[in-house]
Amino acid sequence: TLRHRLRRPAAVTSAASPALTAGRHGAPFEVDSGVDGPVVWARVCGPVNQDTAGSLRSQLLIACRGGTLPLRVDLSAVSHLGRAGIAALYEVTEQLAVYQQELSLTAAPGSVAAAALGLAGLPYRSGVHGSVPPG
Repeated sequence: TLRHRLRRPAAVTSAASPALTAGRHGAPFEVDSGVDGPVVWARVCGPVNQDTAGSLRSQLLIACRGGTLPLRVDLSAVSHLGRAGIAALYEVTEQLAVYQQELSLTAAPGSVAAAALGLAGLPYRSGVHGSVPPG
């Protein structure tokens, strides 16, 4: 028997959750995720700003089972990556570290996401939609 005290409420979602929209530009925000062997992958599209960063954090943590599975995230289709989005990625990184798992980020060379990750000091690999299986 294994007992573990829960530290936060469980998040329950369906795979068919609707995309959020970030009002200013009308571009849809979406996180698509799946499993590729022992690794969970996620593809993020649209703006990651104050309005969508909380959803990004929640969806990534749900995908990696609260940090218990390694996670690869493709940010190549992100149109804006603001401070709140960077903070969310740091929080996911910290949660994965609790379980000795890694967050692997990929961004297209010269993209908005690559520039923001570089400024924030978050390590990432350069690539174009190659880090996660096609959806």
